[in-house]
Amino acid sequence: MPFTYVDPTGVDRDKVRFLIQDTVDAGHFLEDAEITFLLNEWADVYEAAAHAADIIASKFAGKADYSKSVGDLSLSETHSAQVERFHKIGANLRAMRHRRYTVSWVANAEALKSTADRTVDTYNTDFYIGQYDNPRGSSEGSNID
Repeated sequence: MPFTYVDPTGVDRDKVRFLIQDTVDAGHFLEDAEITFLLNEWADVYEAAAHAADIIASKFAGKADYSKSVGDLSLSETHSAQVERFHKIGANLRAMRHRRYTVSWVANAEALKSTADRTVDTYNTDFYIGQYDNPRGSSEGSNID
């Protein structure tokens, strides 16, 4: 499957690859289509990269740690360090995102006015008389007897 990485100042896919350090084709962790999917799901590059790190950690968590030895030779492979590494990368990326983009408060301008001064033409306030009335619930004009 395709792997491309050119420059982190270019397309969002390369930014995600740079943030999770998946920049080498040999042994890459995610395919281009998988990163594109994450970018479509999460509009922010940092959120997409954090979720990519979580997915990579899940891939390593699914692999078993093992060790084999024959005579004087021994071979062992542990994936728990990679799981921990990518969990830390994901947490760090979420923290970076929150430091980069501060919270902005958005309020309905009508909701900030006192109740007597609100306009209820569009019913965009939090309460108005008759808000729970069901016009189809009345029996006027109905043939049901």
